[in-house]
Amino acid sequence: MRSSCTTCRRAFLWSLLTAIATTCVGSCSKPSEPVERTVRPINFILISMDTVRADHLGCYGYHRDTTPNIDKYAAAGTVFTDCTSPSSWTVPAHLTMFTSLEPATHQCVYYSKPARLNDNYETIAKTFTRNGFKTAAFTGGGYAGDRHGMDIGFQRFETNGSRFEHNMKPALAWLDDVGDQPFFMFLHGFNAHRPYVPPTKYARQFSGEYKGSYDILQFAPGKPTPVGADLDYVISQYDGEIAFVDAMMGDFFEVLNERGLLNDTLIVLTSDHGDEFYEHGGCDHIRTLYSELVQVPWIMFGPGVPVGRVDNLVGTIDLFPTVRSLFGFEALSTLQGTDRTKLLHNANVENDAEIYSFTGKGKAPKHLASIRTKRWKLVVNMPAGYPHDRCPKCLRNEPEGKQLWLFDLKADPGEHHNIAAENAEVLRSLYAKLKNRIAESGKLRLVVAEPPAADPEYLERLRGLGYIGEGDEDD
Repeated sequence: MRSSCTTCRRAFLWSLLTAIATTCVGSCSKPSEPVERTVRPINFILISMDTVRADHLGCYGYHRDTTPNIDKYAAAGTVFTDCTSPSSWTVPAHLTMFTSLEPATHQCVYYSKPARLNDNYETIAKTFTRNGFKTAAFTGGGYAGDRHGMDIGFQRFETNGSRFEHNMKPALAWLDDVGDQPFFMFLHGFNAHRPYVPPTKYARQFSGEYKGSYDILQFAPGKPTPVGADLDYVISQYDGEIAFVDAMMGDFFEVLNERGLLNDTLIVLTSDHGDEFYEHGGCDHIRTLYSELVQVPWIMFGPGVPVGRVDNLVGTIDLFPTVRSLFGFEALSTLQGTDRTKLLHNANVENDAEIYSFTGKGKAPKHLASIRTKRWKLVVNMPAGYPHDRCPKCLRNEPEGKQLWLFDLKADPGEHHNIAAENAEVLRSLYAKLKNRIAESGKLRLVVAEPPAADPEYLERLRGLGYIGEGDEDD
C-alpha cells in the first residue's frame, strides 16, 4: 500500500480534479480548457463490461441514470464518444483489443468453430509482463476464458464465475499480493449479457409500473418477440444490469483510492459489443454489424489523461497502441490500430479514420465485413477472416453480385436506409479500402491454433449465457 507524501499530494490533486470535472456532468459536453495531466501512469487496469452499449451510459447521453459512478470518473478523464468495436461478439472483439490486429488477421472470428489465437502474436499482456509488470486477468470465462487465447501473456488468468461480483474479491486479493510492484490487471464480467437478471434493487430501478408477466429468460433469438411494455421491461432489466455494474465500479474505484492506487493507475473502461433490441428486427448479437452492436464505450482516466471528450472516430483496435504510448513503450509497426494519444490533447485534428468490423455466424449473409468512416458505413456479405486464396470468388475486385448495405450516417445515424444503389462511387471507394484492409491482414496472418477440448465448466458457462442449450456441445 502506498502512503508516501507524494501519493497524498497526488490524492488531493485527483480529488480536486474530480470535484471540478464532476460539476460538468449533465450540464456541459466539453470543458473549454482541457486539463492536461502529463504524469506517466505506474499501473494499468483494463475493464471490459461485456455486452454494454455505449448509448446506454449516462456519459454517452442516455436518458436513464444508469451510470452515475462511471460518469463521475469519466468527467475527470477522456471519453471517446465515437468508438467502434472490431466485432459483434466476444472472442474476436477481445482478441483484437488485446493484439491490435483485425479479426481478419487473427481469424478467431467464426462463431461456429472459434479458433485459438496463435501464441506468437504480441499481446497487451505480453508487453506488460516483459516490461516487469505483474499481470493478471479475472474474467467471466466461457468465450472470455483461456480456451481461445485470452490468457496469452498473463502470469495469472482465472475465472470464479461469469459476473463481476464473482471476480472482484479475488482481484482485490491479488492487488494485496502485488504490493508496491507495478501491475496490469484485466477485469471482465458478463453482467449485461442476457439473460438479464440484476439483483432486485436494480431490477426494479427502471421497470416503472410494469405489471406484465414476460419471462425475461425467454428473451432470445427464435423466441416470441416482446413488444410494447414487455420490450420496455426487457430493456429496463438490461439497464438494471448496467446500473449494478456501475455500483460495483464505484466501490472498486473507492477501494483503489483508499489503497493509494487510484492516482498512479491508468484505468480504461470499455466493452466488446452491445445487444440488439429489435432496432433492425432482431435481438442478441453476433449476427449483424449495426451500430447498436459495435458502438462501444472507451473511457480513460488517470495519469497522463486530460479532461475532455473526443468526437473523432476511433476503435478498440486502437487501445493497445494508445496504452503503449502512454506508458512510454516502443511503438510496434505490426499493430493495425492507431496510437490515439494525439487526440487526447487536440481533439480537433483531422478526422479521417477508417474503422473495420467483422463477424461470422452461420451461412451467408451472416459472414459480414464492414468499413466505417465518420460519415459512411459499408457492410458487405463476404468472409470475415479467410485469406484471399481460400475464397477468390468472394473477394473479387468488384462489389457486383454481393449483398451489401451502404449507410449515410450523417443523414441516417440509425442505419435504416440502404442507399448503395444511389451512391456507386462512394460504394466502390469504400469497398476497395475494405479489400485492401483484408489484403493487409493476409500479410500479417499466422496459422490459427486449434483450441483444447471443451471442458464441462466451459460448456456450463456457455449454457448460462444462452449460447448453447442443455445437452448441446460446443462445435
